[in-house]
Amino acid sequence: MTSGVIAADRESGVRPVARPSRPTVLHVGGAHCVSVIAREQLLALRDLGWNIEVACAPSGWESRLEEDGFRIWPIRLPHRGSAGQAVLGGADLVRLIRGRDIALVHTHNAHHGIVGRAVARALRVPAVHTWRYNPLDAVGRPARQTFYGLLEAAAARAGAAVLFQNAEDMRFALRARIVPPGKAKLVHNGINVARYRTASQPQDTVRTAVGIPAEAPGPVVTCIARLDERKGHRTLLDAFARVRHTPAPVLLCVGSGPLQCDLETTASRLGIADRVIFTGERTDVPDILGVSDVVVLASRREGVPRVVMEAMAAGRPVVATNVVGTRSIVQDGLNGLLVPLGDPDSLATALATLLRDEQLRRRLALQASRDVATHWTHTAVAQRTSDIYEILLERNRRHPGSS
Repeated sequence: MTSGVIAADRESGVRPVARPSRPTVLHVGGAHCVSVIAREQLLALRDLGWNIEVACAPSGWESRLEEDGFRIWPIRLPHRGSAGQAVLGGADLVRLIRGRDIALVHTHNAHHGIVGRAVARALRVPAVHTWRYNPLDAVGRPARQTFYGLLEAAAARAGAAVLFQNAEDMRFALRARIVPPGKAKLVHNGINVARYRTASQPQDTVRTAVGIPAEAPGPVVTCIARLDERKGHRTLLDAFARVRHTPAPVLLCVGSGPLQCDLETTASRLGIADRVIFTGERTDVPDILGVSDVVVLASRREGVPRVVMEAMAAGRPVVATNVVGTRSIVQDGLNGLLVPLGDPDSLATALATLLRDEQLRRRLALQASRDVATHWTHTAVAQRTSDIYEILLERNRRHPGSS
């Protein structure tokens, strides 16, 4: 898989890929993470002159980066890898880094970060890791939290820096002594704001494409999130069933995941199946936001939620849970509404308030649009990351193998 001189850019057509003037950085992570969540930052880093290559387990998502002209290297370490797959993936990374002129490794998902930083340290290559959210939150039992905390602490010491998206996660990692103080760097998160400013398709076309019936004239509430436990869809469905509004609103659940069948059953049980549409995965997020009146996120944890930034850029008001990561970007009553986690009554009240108050929707959306353009752009994150790369590479030139 090789990169070309011309790459297809999904937002602006075909554009020339800048020839790199800086060393090669190998990004290692799950295919969805590097190809969707980190994609805009990879493009921005390349625009800054870095030669960006990607190592991930093939899953189909990586085709987006191939179209952008990035070189993709397959490794045997999927999104949720076993211990055996960690060994195989680690061996693949050893061969890859030894066979390429890799100046720095940048890891993304938790277990990719553990394996990737260990390999990089063994090969005396500096490594950075992006902490997208507190990985210990994903672990249930205290004993497992301790085990994974020790692994994460060891990986942090093997690497050269840990990049955080929000200050709360960074404070936790420092307080728990998981990350040494000198290695913790706050870079925030960001998106290509311009991409979400304008929809590319007429609203009627989009409404038909996602399955909104022509006879459903009510407002559209949209949730864009993977259908798994941490995203809080059960609470959302419970809240949506309590919203009384005329004409009746439609709920778009955009995304896929293991809970889809269960959530469809829940919607039927609550008597709202005719007003809830599960669209599956969609790549036309700007168009979907264009038909949305309110965007909602009921998740249990985030780094800084991408969908919230996207909604703000599109000028759509947001209702979200008051959790780590989300509250770093949503200021309750100023640029969105925050509600307690797992509280369907509060979520229903906030949704109903926004649906009936157009002036409030406009005020929140306007401030949100200003805030995301000022503080949450992908180019700013890429520049902060690029500066860290430069510092680490200069340190490694002076003291090879240091971290």
